[in-house]
Amino acid sequence: YLENARQILVTRDRILSAANDIEGLTPWPCHGPLVQISGEGLEVKSVIGGMTVRGWNLLGVQQPEAIHLTIDIMTEEALGRFLGDLEEVTAQVRTGEIDAEGLLSYGGVAAEETAPKWLLSAIEIMAPKHP
Repeated sequence: YLENARQILVTRDRILSAANDIEGLTPWPCHGPLVQISGEGLEVKSVIGGMTVRGWNLLGVQQPEAIHLTIDIMTEEALGRFLGDLEEVTAQVRTGEIDAEGLLSYGGVAAEETAPKWLLSAIEIMAPKHP
């Protein structure tokens, strides 16, 4: 368990450091495995959309718009590929080469069209039943 936790924190720190070095991205300070990265002067939804095209399924936060990552253990190869793709996609968003929009799924549960299906199901199951 402790080794897994250490690896997760190392992965988190590498992602935060890389995001901090990418023009237009601003990682938020954090101490655990949940990471949020906002954009300055670029559309975060387009970064998410560009990463989706490359096979990465990222989530987003609606207010304020940000990439939301739950960090897990990754191989060195996968982490390197993720960071490289993030840098390339962000650069392409800045130059207007990418304008595909991804979803910002968290932070607006009332907007059903943007909430994840699992979350909508949980809300439905947990909602009080009125006669």
